[in-house]
Amino acid sequence: MDHQPGADELLRRWRSLHEEAAPPTIEGLGDGPPGGAPGLRDRFRALASMMSFLGVEPEPAAGEGFVAAPGGAEVPGYELLGEIGRGGMGVVYLARQRSLDRVVALKRILVGANASPAHVQRFRREGLTLARLRHPNVVQVFDVGEHDGLPYIALEYVRGSSLDRRLTGGPLAPATGAALVAALARAVASAHELGVVHRDLKPANVLLDDQAPGVPGLGIPKVTDFGLAKLVDDASGLTQTDAVLGSPSYMAPEQASGKAREAGRAADVYSLGAILYELLTGRPPFRGPTTFDTIRQVLHAEPVPPSRLAADVPRDAETIALKCLAKDPAARYATAADLADDLERFLRGEPIAARPVSALGRAARWCSRNRAVAALIGGVAASLLAGSVVSLGFALAAGAQRRAAERAREDEAAQRRVAGRELVELNASSGLAASRRGDEDLALLWFARAAGLAGDLPELEALNRTRVANWSRHVATPVATFAVPGFRYLKDRFRVFAFRPGGHHLLTLTDAGRCDVWDAAAGARVPLPGEPRDVTAAAWSPDGRALALGLEGGEVEVARFPSGERLDRCEFPPAARVLAFGGDGRRLACGGAPGVRIRDVSRRGWAGPPLGLPREVASLSFDPAGARAIAACEDGLARVVSAADGAAIGKPIPHVFRLHSESHGGTELGAPLWVDDGRQVLTLDMDAGTLVRGLLWSDPASGRELRRIPLELPSQNVLAMAAGAGGKVVALGLHQGLRLFDASSGRTLAAFDPGHEFTEDVQFHPSGRYYVSCGHDSAVKSWRMPGPSGTRDAPPRHPARHPGIVVRARFADGGDLFATAQWDGRIVAWRPEVGEPPAHEVPAGGFTLLASSPDGRFVLPASTSFRSATMRTTQVRRAVDGQAAGPPISPGGILTDAAFSPDGLTVATASSAGSTTPERAARQFEPDGRGGVVRLWDWRAGTPRGGPIPMPAEPRGLAFRPDGSMLAACCGDGRVVLADPATGRIIRSMDGGARSRPFGPNLWYANGMAEFSPDGRHLATWELPPEVQVWDVADGRLLHRLRHEGRVLAVAFSPDGRTIASGGRDCQVSLWDVETGRPAMPPRRHPRIVPRLRFVEGGRKLVSSCDDGRLRTWDARDGRLLESIPADLFPDDFAWTPDRRSLVAVGVSGVAVLDAGTGTPLAPLMAAERPPLLSVRISPDGATAAAAGLDPSVLFIPLAALRRPAEAPIDALRLRAELASSHRIHESGALVQLTPDEWLERWEQAAREPRAADAAAAGR
Repeated sequence: MDHQPGADELLRRWRSLHEEAAPPTIEGLGDGPPGGAPGLRDRFRALASMMSFLGVEPEPAAGEGFVAAPGGAEVPGYELLGEIGRGGMGVVYLARQRSLDRVVALKRILVGANASPAHVQRFRREGLTLARLRHPNVVQVFDVGEHDGLPYIALEYVRGSSLDRRLTGGPLAPATGAALVAALARAVASAHELGVVHRDLKPANVLLDDQAPGVPGLGIPKVTDFGLAKLVDDASGLTQTDAVLGSPSYMAPEQASGKAREAGRAADVYSLGAILYELLTGRPPFRGPTTFDTIRQVLHAEPVPPSRLAADVPRDAETIALKCLAKDPAARYATAADLADDLERFLRGEPIAARPVSALGRAARWCSRNRAVAALIGGVAASLLAGSVVSLGFALAAGAQRRAAERAREDEAAQRRVAGRELVELNASSGLAASRRGDEDLALLWFARAAGLAGDLPELEALNRTRVANWSRHVATPVATFAVPGFRYLKDRFRVFAFRPGGHHLLTLTDAGRCDVWDAAAGARVPLPGEPRDVTAAAWSPDGRALALGLEGGEVEVARFPSGERLDRCEFPPAARVLAFGGDGRRLACGGAPGVRIRDVSRRGWAGPPLGLPREVASLSFDPAGARAIAACEDGLARVVSAADGAAIGKPIPHVFRLHSESHGGTELGAPLWVDDGRQVLTLDMDAGTLVRGLLWSDPASGRELRRIPLELPSQNVLAMAAGAGGKVVALGLHQGLRLFDASSGRTLAAFDPGHEFTEDVQFHPSGRYYVSCGHDSAVKSWRMPGPSGTRDAPPRHPARHPGIVVRARFADGGDLFATAQWDGRIVAWRPEVGEPPAHEVPAGGFTLLASSPDGRFVLPASTSFRSATMRTTQVRRAVDGQAAGPPISPGGILTDAAFSPDGLTVATASSAGSTTPERAARQFEPDGRGGVVRLWDWRAGTPRGGPIPMPAEPRGLAFRPDGSMLAACCGDGRVVLADPATGRIIRSMDGGARSRPFGPNLWYANGMAEFSPDGRHLATWELPPEVQVWDVADGRLLHRLRHEGRVLAVAFSPDGRTIASGGRDCQVSLWDVETGRPAMPPRRHPRIVPRLRFVEGGRKLVSSCDDGRLRTWDARDGRLLESIPADLFPDDFAWTPDRRSLVAVGVSGVAVLDAGTGTPLAPLMAAERPPLLSVRISPDGATAAAAGLDPSVLFIPLAALRRPAEAPIDALRLRAELASSHRIHESGALVQLTPDEWLERWEQAAREPRAADAAAAGR
C-alpha cells in the first residue's frame, strides 16, 4: 500500500519546499512513485487551491498567472472616478452611473485573458448572488454585466470603512459587538434562506455605513464580497471537493481541512462567532505566526475563553461565541437566525438559549484531541458496560438511522426547491439587467428561460410569463426572411432598397444589376415584366402604382404595378444610373453619364432637352411640391433643375455623394435633402482629403449658401444621412456616432455613440416618434426622438438583432413593417415593437397632481400652486377608463388645488384671482378674496354649492376633515383658514407666522399643503419654510413646529393619528409623536430628497420614495430598514393595486410597474412624453392606473393588460426570443450569438410549428 502522509505532515513538507523556493510537486510531498497515489493527488490539488487563495503560492512563471485589469479601463454607462481597493479576485472603483447620476462601487475581475474559467465564473456568480439578496445589511447590487470580456458588478457605495479597520484599537463594548453581529447574522440568515452560503465572512468583508444610524458608534454593517459564496446543492463543479476556501482565522474546521463541499450554513455561523470573538477580545480566536500554524490551530485547538483575555466580557456573550466556534458543526447554532435570536436576548437582558460547556463536555473534547490516552482510560470502563448496552444500542441506532434518512430526504427536497427558486431568480435578474442596458430582446430570452426553469414553482412561472408578454411588446418580431439570389458577400451592395409607397412590396437593386420585388410580409418574390433583364436603376412612383426601370441597353420603362402594363418607354443612352419621380408622379428624372433629363410620363415625352453635366449623375430627388429636382454628381457638386423643362436653376451647390476611404471604400451617402418644406437644400461638404467637413444649407433658387455647420470629425466620417419628422430633423450616421440636427436652424439635437462601430444606415419611423440605426454590431437599435433637452444619453431599445452585419433598414409607409438587409444579401422583414398597451390620454389643461374620491372610483386633476400652473378648468373622471363622470368645473382664475369631500359628493377648488402668472405674482397676498377664493361644487351637476369663500391671500392647498365638517385652506401668506363646508362660513383663521416667498423656487410641488389626522383632532400644514406646523383643530392653537433642515415635501399621519412622518429636501425622514412634538426616533437618512411617504399595513410600516431611484420600507415602531426596492426611476409617487400584488411608481423617467412580492419590474419602464410624472392613483379593481404631472394631460394606463401572462408553450416562447435576439443561452448560463445557419434552422423550426410562430401574438 502506498504511504500517504497525513495533513500535518503535508503542511510541513509544503512549507519546507516553499521556504526553499522550490515549486511543490506531488513527488516532493509523497513517499511513493512519481505521480503519487490517487488520494495524494487529491490532497495536492486541495493544498494548491488553498495556497492560491491564501496568497502564499510561489511566483508563477513569466506569461502565466493573473493579469490585472488595465488601468483607466472604461465601462459603458459608468464614469470611473478612482480606485477604491483590490481583493483576491477583483479591483473596485468608485464610479458614477450616468443614467441615474448616482455614485456606485464598480467591481471588475482582476484577471484578463489568462484568467481561468472558474475564476471568471466565480466572479460572475458573486454578482448574480448579490443581486438576489435584498437586505439592509447586505451591500446591494445595481447592475451585473460584461465589457471587453471582463465581467463587472455595480454595487451600492458604502460611505465608511470596513470593520477590520475599526478593530485596530482593541475590543468593542460587549453590547456593541453583540448588536453588530446580530445584524450580520440576520443578513446571513436571509442569504441562507435563498440557499446562499457566504464562506468567507470576516471583518474585512463587513462595511460600515457611518452615514446612517445603526449600531451606535459604527453605523449600519453591510456584508459584502460573495466571491466564495456557493449555492446549496450546486452541481456546477465550480467548488472543488477538496478545495480550501476562506480566510484562515475565520474559517470553520471543515473548510480548513479541505472539505469545501461540506462547508454549509454552519461554516457561516462559525465565522460569525469568530467575528464576535474578535469584537469581544480584540483578536481572532486563532492566530499563529504563519498561515500553516493558524490552520493547525483551527483544526486541533480549543479557543481561549474570551473572559480570560478581556475581564469585562459577560458570561452569556462568551457562551454564545464559544458555541459558534464548536469544532463539530452540529454543536453550533442550527441557523444564523438562532444566533441572532440569542444575541438579541443577551442585549435585552433575557436568558439565552445556549448553555456553557460543562466539565463533562470539556472532557469529551479533550478525549477527541487525545485519542490514545483516552482510549486506555476508557477501555476498562467500556468493557464493563458493553454487554448490557449492545442490544439497546443497536435498536436505538436503527431507529435513529431511519429518522436521519427521512430528515435527509426532506432536507434534500427542501434544498432542491431553494436551489431551483434561486436558479429561476438568477435568470430573471439577468433579464432585468439586460433590460436596464436597453437589451429588451436579450431580456425576453432570459425571462423565457426563467419561466421554463420554474417547474413546480407556479408563482415564478406566472411572473416570468407575464414578463415575457410585456417585454415582447418592446421587441420586433421577424415575420419573413429571404435571400437575394447571386448576392456576393462583402462585394455587392444594395443600390436601391425601398418599400412601395402605401404597401409591403420591397424593391431591391444590387451593384450586379439584380433587381427584385418582394412581398416582404410573405417572403415571396414578385415577377417583374420581361424578366430576366439587367437593370441599372429603379424607382417607385409616389402613389406606388408604377415602377420605373433603367435597363442596360439605355432604355427606361415605366410599367403599372403589379400588372406590368407598360405606361411609358424612352431612350436614355448609354444607361440611366438613377431615377426619381416627382411629387404627383407625372415627372420622372433620369440621371446618368450624359447628365440629367426630365420625362413627362403622362404625355410620354421629354419635358425639355437634356442638361449636360461634366460627371455622371449619382443621385436625384424632387422637392415636396415636385417643382424642382436636385442632381448630385460625381464631381462633388449638386445642381437644381426645373421639373418643367429640365433647365438649371441657380449655381451648383457643394455635395459629397460618394465617400472614398480605405477602411470603408465606396460608401454612397445619398441625395441632398430638401428641408424646411423645400425652401432649403441640405448637403455635405468635403475637405481636400476624404473627410466630410460640414453641413451646408443653401437656397435652391440661387445656390447661395445660407448656413454652414462645421463637423469636427478628426477620426470619423459620415456614412449615412436621412431626414425625418416631415423634413424637420436630419440624422447623420458616423463611423462611431449618431448626430441629429434641427433641419431649419442647424441646432444639434443629439450626439452620441450608438455602439455600431460603423453606422451603415439611419431611418426615421413614419410616425416621427423614433428612428433606427444599424451597423457592424449586427443590431438595429431604435432611439426616441429628442425632446427639449436632447437624447444624448438615452439608452437604446433593440427591436431587431441579427446573426450578421446589418447594412440597410427601411420602414414601410404605415410603419407596421420594416425590412433589414445583411452583408450576405439576406433580408428579414420585421413587425416593429408595439410598446406598452395603448394608454388613454385625457387633456387636463395644465400641470397637475391628482385627487381621488374616497372610494377610489373617480379621479380629479387637482392642479398645483406651482408658479407655472395654467389650469383653469377641471373635470371629475372615472378612474377605470378616464371617461368624464361630470361636466367641467371652471372656478375662475388659475386653479391651484382641488379635493373631494369625505362623502365623495362635493369637490372643493382653490383658485387664484390672477389669470396669468404676472397677475398671480402681483395679487397673491391681497386679502378679502382679491388674491383668490375657495369654492364648493356639486361635481355631478357642475354647479356651485353656495358662494365663493374669500381667502386672506391666494389659496395654495386644500384638505377636508375626515368627518366632512371642516375644510382647511393653506394660503400664500402663511395663514390657514378653517371653513364650514355646509355654510361656507369661515370658522377661524390661524397665522403660522411664516409667510411664503412668492411662488417659491421653480419646484414641482405645491407651495402650501395641509392634511388632517385620521381622528380629525390635528391639522398638519407645510409650505416653503423648513418645518411642519401641527395645529389643534378645536381651538386653533399652533401645537408644534417640526423642524427640518430643508423644505418639507411629504407628510403623512399614521392610521391611529399618534405619529406623523415628514420628509423632504434635507434627505431624511423623521417620525414625530403628535402629542408631544418630539421625535419618535432619530431621523432616517436617505441619499437624496424624499418626495413621498405612505404608512402601510395598519401603520406598522412606513414606505418612503427617494430620488436615488429606490423605495424603502421602514419599521414604523423602531425605524429599522426592512426593504429597499429599486424602482428603475426616481419615484415621486407610488401606489399598490388593491390585491397588493403590483406596485406602480411614477417619476422623472415615467411609469414603473413592479411585482409587489419581489420588488422587481413586471414590465419595461414606460417613458413619459413630458416628464416628470408626479402623481398616481389606481382604480378599485386594479385594472387602471391614472398618472399625471408636468404634461398637461392625465394618462390612464391599462394595468390589467400588463398583468396578463403569455400563454404559449415554453418552447415556443424560447424559440421566438432566440429569433428576435439572434442569441441562445448555453446550458452553462452563457449567452451565445447564433450563426446565420443556426438562425435559419430556428426560423424553419418556427415555420413547422405554428404555436412557435404565434408566440409573439400570445406574448402580446
